[in-house]
Amino acid sequence: MGHIWVNVKLLNPKTGGEIETKALIDTGATYTVVPVEIARKLGLENLGFVDVKTASGSERLWESEVRIRMFDRERSSPILVSEKIDVLLIGVVTLEILRLKVDPTTGIVEELPLLLYTVYIRG
Repeated sequence: MGHIWVNVKLLNPKTGGEIETKALIDTGATYTVVPVEIARKLGLENLGFVDVKTASGSERLWESEVRIRMFDRERSSPILVSEKIDVLLIGVVTLEILRLKVDPTTGIVEELPLLLYTVYIRG
């Protein structure tokens, strides 16, 4: 599919901090991963640590939350913060929160249809 670079704005509503940057959409990543330098500039709160498996092995990252604006959409999203990366990676959870998806045949970011399933149980 190739690399999909997008412009994003990260916001910390608690501090008023904002950063505009380029980000790489990584459809193989569950969560968005923010470089520690960006997290510190925004004043993001460390909500605890989590052990994750990465392509280079296991890593202990800290969890936080940030508002993300991209493609004229803005929502709060859980994120992980890493000291080992220098590029903001947008994961699938953030894409779905923003109701976006990547078409794997074209690499184009598209609107994700909102689905609602109802289960009926007959007694």
